[in-house]
Amino acid sequence: MDFFAQTFKELPDYQRLIRSIHEKEFPVCITGLSSIHKAQLALTISTENIPAVLFVTGTESEAIKLCTDINAMSGENTAMYYPTKELLYTSAESRSAEYEHERLHVLSCILENSVRIVTTSVEAVSQPTIPPEILKSHYFTIQQGQEIDLKDFTEKLIHSGYVRCENVEGKGQFAIRGAIADIFPVQMDFPVRLELWGDEIDTIHYFDIETQRRTEAIQEFTVSPASEILYQPEDLIEKIRKFSAKVRGKKVNEIREKLNHDIDRMEAGLSLMNIDKYYSLLYPDTYITDYLQGLVILSEQSDIHRQAQAITTQIREDTIILYEDGTLCKGLGMNVLDYPALQALLEKRECVYVSQFLQGGERIPFQKIISMECLQNATWGGEIRQLLEDLKEYIHDHYRIVLAVGSAKTLPILVKDLQESGIRCAIAEEDTLCPTGAVLVTARTISAGFSYPDNKTALIVQTRMHSSRKRKSRHKQGMEIQQLSDLHVGDLVVHTMHGVGRFLGIHKLEMEGLAKDYITIQYAGTEKLYVPVTQLDMVSRYIGSSDEGTVKLNKLSSPQWQKTCKNVRKAVQDMAEELMKLYAKREKSEGYAFHPDDEIQRDFENRFPYAETDDQLQSIDEIKSDMMRPRPMDRLLCG
Repeated sequence: MDFFAQTFKELPDYQRLIRSIHEKEFPVCITGLSSIHKAQLALTISTENIPAVLFVTGTESEAIKLCTDINAMSGENTAMYYPTKELLYTSAESRSAEYEHERLHVLSCILENSVRIVTTSVEAVSQPTIPPEILKSHYFTIQQGQEIDLKDFTEKLIHSGYVRCENVEGKGQFAIRGAIADIFPVQMDFPVRLELWGDEIDTIHYFDIETQRRTEAIQEFTVSPASEILYQPEDLIEKIRKFSAKVRGKKVNEIREKLNHDIDRMEAGLSLMNIDKYYSLLYPDTYITDYLQGLVILSEQSDIHRQAQAITTQIREDTIILYEDGTLCKGLGMNVLDYPALQALLEKRECVYVSQFLQGGERIPFQKIISMECLQNATWGGEIRQLLEDLKEYIHDHYRIVLAVGSAKTLPILVKDLQESGIRCAIAEEDTLCPTGAVLVTARTISAGFSYPDNKTALIVQTRMHSSRKRKSRHKQGMEIQQLSDLHVGDLVVHTMHGVGRFLGIHKLEMEGLAKDYITIQYAGTEKLYVPVTQLDMVSRYIGSSDEGTVKLNKLSSPQWQKTCKNVRKAVQDMAEELMKLYAKREKSEGYAFHPDDEIQRDFENRFPYAETDDQLQSIDEIKSDMMRPRPMDRLLCG
C-alpha cells in the first residue's frame, strides 16, 4: 500500500524539499512536524532515487518509535534501528553482546544495500565501530558440497568473534560435535547446522534452538563477524607490549600492571571482555556515518545538542576516574564524539533538520527553511459513534481517509458496520487507490494519526484497548526478565554463568573508580555477584521448586553450576528420546476427526465482540487442526 508515501509526495512543501535536495541546498530546515510526520517524511524520501538515509534523534526511545512507525506504514522492514552499546574498559567475567550483534546486523544490511533508513540516537552515532573494509573482509560464505577443515573453520569463527560452546543457544555461538557443526550467525534469525561427510558439507539446515531438531534445508549461508572489535591475540599482545614500553607519567606502574594483566589473559587463551579499551590500537576512528554516505536527517536539533552535552559530560567524568586508577591513558579507549566534533562531521554531510517548532537556538546557517502545515489526529478509542462523526466530517470536506486498526480479523466486520452506516469504504490491498470521500481500512499498528489540509488526506489510528479490570502482575515462569521491576528483593534468580542466587536489589557502586548501578546477587556463604544493569539479559527468574526455602544457592568459586548444567542437558536428551517413542506410539492410535468449520461456526466467530491477539488466533487454528485429524489430540492450552 503506497498511500503513505504517495500522498506525502503530493504536498507542495515536500516538493520544495526535494528540489533543495537535488540542487544541494544544505542544510535545510523543516518545521511543523511531529513524530508521525517525521516518520512519513523519512519513508517518502527513501522512495526517491537516493542512497540510504540516516535518521538521528536525541534519545533511543524516539529512534525506536520512528523505526516502528516507518515499517508499519511501509508494510515491510524499510527501516532498521541502530542501538547504543555499553563501552567496557575494566576487567569483567562476562558481558552482554545483544546490542553489539544488533549493531553489526544493521551495518551488514547497509553494506548489502538491503535497508533504506537507519534510525539511531545521537549517542549511538557518536560511538566508534568496526571499519567497513574490516567487516567486509571477515564475511565468508558456506555452501553445500564445499570442503572445509573443521580446525581451520573453528579458528576462523573464533577470529570473527564467535564463542564456542557445547550447544548453540544464542547468536554469536557455535558448536562442533563430531561431523556436525552448528553456528548462529548474528545477522540471521535462525541457527544453521552443517552435516559433513568426511571434509565435504553434505547438508545444511536451519534448526530449532529449543528442540535442536533440523527444519528447512538451505544451499548456502553467509557468516558475518560477531564482534565490532576483531583481533588476533598474538598481534594484539605485540601491540600492547609496544604501547606499554612507550607509556610515561605518574601512573605508569598502574597502567602497565593492567596491561600485563590483559596480556596474561590472552596468553592463557581467555577472551578480553574489556576489548573496547584497545580499539585505538587496532582501528582508525570509524562511525556509522562512514557506512552511510547519503542524506542525514536530524530530529529536534536542540534535543540532540542537549543530549550530546549530557553524554559528553558523563564520559569526561568517567574518563577522569579511569585515568586516575591507570585503566586508561592517552592512546587507549574509544574516541566517542563530543558535540562540537559531531557537528563538524555533519557539516560535511547533506543534512535535513526536522522539528515541530523553530526554536532559534540552533546556530546553523540554514540555506532554506520550510514550514509545513501538518496536523496530528487524536487516536480512535474503539467507539463506533465517535468514529462515524470524524469520518463524516472528513468525507464532507472531500478527504481521502485511511483507518488503521490493530487486528486484521476485525477488518470485514468494521467495513460492514461502516457501509451499513452509509460510509463508502473497503479493505486496503497492495495496489488499492484511495478515492476522495472514501475510507480504506487496513490492519497496522501506528503510533498516531495525521491530516494534511493541502492535499486533503487523513489517517485515523486505533488506540490499543486495555482491560478495565486490574490484574495482578505475574511474571511468566521460564521467561527472561525484561525489566528491573520484574524483580523483587529476595527473589531467586539464575545467572547464566554462575547459577542460582538470591536478588538483593539494585545498588550504585564504585567499581574500580566508576560509579554505576549493579544488580546484587547473594550466593552461598557471604559471596556476592555484582552484575551491571545493562547485562540484565544474563539474569533470569528461578523456576524450580515452589518452596524457595529449600533451594540451595550455588557457590561462585565452585564448578557445581557447570556440572548441574551438564547433567540437565543429558537428562533432556534422555527425555527427548522417551518422548519420541511415546509420540510415535500415539501417532498410530485412531481418534475422531471433526468436520471443518461450517457457515454457522464462521458467523459465530465473526460476531465475537473482542479482538483476539495473534497468539490466541494461532492457538485456535492449531487446536482446530488437531481436532480435524484422525488422531487423538494431545495439547495443553495455558493462558
